[in-house]
Amino acid sequence: MKIAFVTFGCRLNRAQSARERAAAEASGNEIVSPDDPQAEKIIVRCCSVTAKAARESRRAVSALRKAHPGCEVSAEGCIAGGSPDAPSLPRGTGYAPATARAYLDVQDGCPGGCTFCTVPRFRGAPRSVPLEAALSEARAFIAAGFTEITVTGCNLALYRDASSGAGLAELLERLARIESPGHRIRIGSLEPGICDGAVLSAMERNPGICRFLHIPVQSASAAVLKRMGRTYTPDALRELVARARKLFPGIALGADVIAGFPGETAAEFAETAEFLRESGFAKLHVFPYSEREGTPAAAMKPQVPPETRKARAAQLQKLGDGMREAFARGAAGTEDAVCVETPSRAGMPARGLTDGGIECEIEDCAAPRRALVRVKIAGAKGAVLSAREAVTAPRGGDSPSSQNGRACRQAF
Repeated sequence: MKIAFVTFGCRLNRAQSARERAAAEASGNEIVSPDDPQAEKIIVRCCSVTAKAARESRRAVSALRKAHPGCEVSAEGCIAGGSPDAPSLPRGTGYAPATARAYLDVQDGCPGGCTFCTVPRFRGAPRSVPLEAALSEARAFIAAGFTEITVTGCNLALYRDASSGAGLAELLERLARIESPGHRIRIGSLEPGICDGAVLSAMERNPGICRFLHIPVQSASAAVLKRMGRTYTPDALRELVARARKLFPGIALGADVIAGFPGETAAEFAETAEFLRESGFAKLHVFPYSEREGTPAAAMKPQVPPETRKARAAQLQKLGDGMREAFARGAAGTEDAVCVETPSRAGMPARGLTDGGIECEIEDCAAPRRALVRVKIAGAKGAVLSAREAVTAPRGGDSPSSQNGRACRQAF
C-alpha cells in the first residue's frame, strides 16, 4: 500500500508520526508524498492546542479527502473523532526516521487541571514508556547515526517508570550515559514545579544533556495563573530561571506564553511582559488566547476582546524577537557544538542547531547531516549565528558555557 503522512503540532506528534511511518515501512508499505495521486492511505496527525490549529487540521483532512476521493484519509492525534488504528512498532527495533534529529517519545497523557486546555480530552491519563524500552530505542537511534535525541512527551515532567519508579531526571542521565562515539540529549519541554530541580541537577552532572530548557510559562501574573489552573507561582518561575542561570550562565531558555487570557487586565499583562524581559528568554512561542469549547476558561467573564489579545501577543512576540537577536549577538566569541541539519552545498554554508537550540550557519564545514561538530561563533545575522570553523565535537557535545544569556538580559 502507498501511504502518506501529514503532521501538525508538537514534538510529540512528530515523534509519534515518525514511529507510524517506520512501522508502515517495516510492514512493506511504500511511503509517498500526500500530493501523490496514487496514495492509497493518508494519515493526518492533528493538533487542537488552539482553535486555529484545530481548524487547520480539519481543513487539511477535508482538502485531502476532496483531492483523493478514492483514498482513505484518517485523522489521528488531538482531534475529536480521531482514529486509534495507527500503525505501531515495537521499541528499539532500529528504525531511522527521516529527520536530522531523533525524537524519543517517552510519555503521553495529562491529568488536566488547566482551565484552557483540551489536550487531556484527546490524550487521556498519564502513562510512560518503560525505562529500559526507552533506553533500547535510544541505542537504536544512535546505531542508526543520530547524534541528537530530543526527549518528548505530552507532559514530560510526569514521566515515571512503573517498575523502578525512576523519574525524568534519572531517564535523562541514563540516556546521556549511553556509550557512543558522541551524542547529546535535548529536553523537549519541561512543565515547571514538578521535577525541574532534579532535572537541573542531572544537567549539571551530565554535559551530554543540552543546556536548554523550554518552559510552558503561560503567564507571570499570580492572578492569571490561578485562573488558568496552573500550580506554580511567579516567584517559582523566577527561582527556576535564577537557578538555571546560576548553574549554566549561558543557558538558552525558551517559553510558551498565552496573551489575553480571560480577565487579564493591562496590569496583569504588564507583569508577564516584565518577567519575560528580565529573564532574557532566547525563544518565545506566543499565542493569543483561544476559546476551546467545553473548557472552564471559555465560560469565564470577562473575555478579553480578540483584537486586544492579538495586540498583546504581537507586543510579546516583538519582545521575544528582540531577545532572541540579543541572545545570538551575545554568543559572539564563544564555542559551541552544532548538530548539522543541512550540509553545505552549492557554496551555501551548513546549518544546524547549537547546544542551546539556536540556528547556526557554519562556513567551511564538510560535515554530513546529523554530524555533531564544534564551532567558533563569529557573530550573528539577526537571530542566526555565524560560525567560522568546525571540528569534530567531543563525546556528549560538551561546550564551554558562554555569557550570551547575561548579555541578553542586559540588552533589555
